[in-house]
Amino acid sequence: MISDEEFISILSDYNFWGKKPYTGILREFYINKILKILNGINIVTESGLRRSGKSFISLQVASSFIQNGYYPEDILIINFDDERLDNNIKTLDNIYNAYKKLIKKTDNNVIIIDEAQEVSGWEKFVRTYSEKIKFIITGSSSKLLSSEFSTLLSGRSINITVTPLSFKEYLAFNDIIINGVKDIGINLENILKYLELYIKYGGMPAPTLYPDIHEELIKSYFDTIILKDIMDRYKIREGDKLKFLIKYYLTNVSSPITYNSIYKSVKNTLLLPLKSIQRYTEYIESSGLIFFTKKFSYSLKEQENSPKKVYSIDNAFSYYFGYNFMENKGKFIENTIAQEFIRLKNIIPFLELYYYRENSYEIDFIVKIKNTIIPVQASYIIDENNIKREITGIIDFSEKFKIKSGIVINYNINGDKNYDGIKIKFIKLHDWFINSYNYIMNYEGIENKLQ
Repeated sequence: MISDEEFISILSDYNFWGKKPYTGILREFYINKILKILNGINIVTESGLRRSGKSFISLQVASSFIQNGYYPEDILIINFDDERLDNNIKTLDNIYNAYKKLIKKTDNNVIIIDEAQEVSGWEKFVRTYSEKIKFIITGSSSKLLSSEFSTLLSGRSINITVTPLSFKEYLAFNDIIINGVKDIGINLENILKYLELYIKYGGMPAPTLYPDIHEELIKSYFDTIILKDIMDRYKIREGDKLKFLIKYYLTNVSSPITYNSIYKSVKNTLLLPLKSIQRYTEYIESSGLIFFTKKFSYSLKEQENSPKKVYSIDNAFSYYFGYNFMENKGKFIENTIAQEFIRLKNIIPFLELYYYRENSYEIDFIVKIKNTIIPVQASYIIDENNIKREITGIIDFSEKFKIKSGIVINYNINGDKNYDGIKIKFIKLHDWFINSYNYIMNYEGIENKLQ
């Protein structure tokens, strides 16, 4: 049995009681969001893909509390990825009792539990102390944190989905800080250079900082996600079939799929029943590795019965395990834009993301925010040969659903143009990634409608 002193010795490796732990490059959006939430309620959960930065963000929030008057000893960090700690509720209780006995200084406490899903019953521990203690809970499984946890603590917590780096964060990790238009102009050449790398290799934090071992890190993450976040958690024995299905999705990002279409496509090479494909897909999605958009329709039945479009949460996984980048750059661009919309959901809670398809055209994204609908097309280079194709869908959709404008995100054109009474806003890709929130919130006065 581990003594109180031994618990404290283990925990001191990554707490602020002795030497300050390394907190990484600041991700200010998440820090400010979590601090704002904890000013109102006492529990924040961070869910998302493994190694996307949740633990560092928690450390950065803890550091911010200390900078604003908390004693280092009043913050307890418990990391259940630490192999020295047994993953059970008794360990959690024993750690807290040792902390109270030997470290805790005042009642102004914050507890951070990393990889909480590794501990059965952790929800009850949090509920027991959440009236007086602020909690930050991290976990790799969005499904876990949004289901069992929310059932036990309904209305007492708010979840934030942590994604790999946004493009602005990616630039900051490469020493380019963007605070305004002036900074874009001064750094434009490097911004465009890094944009190409970002679209190709994604924005996982550590691989961004250490490009010399980028491939090795991504492949290590991929194997760990499959083993720990899917196979171990859901007791899957057929690892080769699971990996094949994951690679199928990563190869087909930005494409519409159905379980039936997958089954028919792989039935001769993958002996996996239709129900298993559906079940495995839910497990893969819960890990945070992929996500889906449904077809836009006011009919819920049509939404459910139509194909879904699949996206990966970071392009690196599709680059190393799926597509040939040079042949499919348009798919990578669309996938990166989809990731940005997932980030925007953290800022715009009412944002819903769909796609739209008719027999003659497809619109990559339909953004719905309350009663406002925004058709968004992702394109590569806009020229006289393809501009009609890119805008025809937006025009037809706008006429059908009685809206007045749409957006085309592309590499080479900025500005507004009118076609048949429909205003099309062309936005260059780097401008979109740097100012996506402003572009969406300025669309037909959405900001005022949400106030």
